Amino acid sequence: MKKNLILGLMSLVVFLFTSCKTEVTKRADFKEVMQVHDEAMARMGEIHDMKKQVESWAETASDSTFITVSYDIIKKLEMADEGMMSWMAEFKIPDGGPENEMKSYFAAEQIKVDKVSEDIDRAINNALKFLEDHK
Repeated sequence: MKKNLILGLMSLVVFLFTSCKTEVTKRADFKEVMQVHDEAMARMGEIHDMKKQVESWAETASDSTFITVSYDIIKKLEMADEGMMSWMAEFKIPDGGPENEMKSYFAAEQIKVDKVSEDIDRAINNALKFLEDHK
């Protein structure tokens, strides 16, 4: 009987922890953060394509100013990529907690992921403009 009670309590604890995390992923603020993440992640292939194109252009260019500018653009593309990788490594789905803490956490994460997304957009747009201007 004691084993059954312990087993039952352990099952309840596991269920509660699992359901807390599930409830977190159903939150609107969690979904908003993840929507920005998903949209930005969809552009990561563009980052890598732009980087290859700018590198290719820099290898054939003879003007040192343009070469310097191209390497600056490459660096910004790399920084945008690293920004996303860092954000993803640091982002943790909380196990639950007081409502005000959850709101604060997701509000802070929204600011971070918005910046990551803006950095990605800016880096890609700058690379596109550079490539258009130097065809």
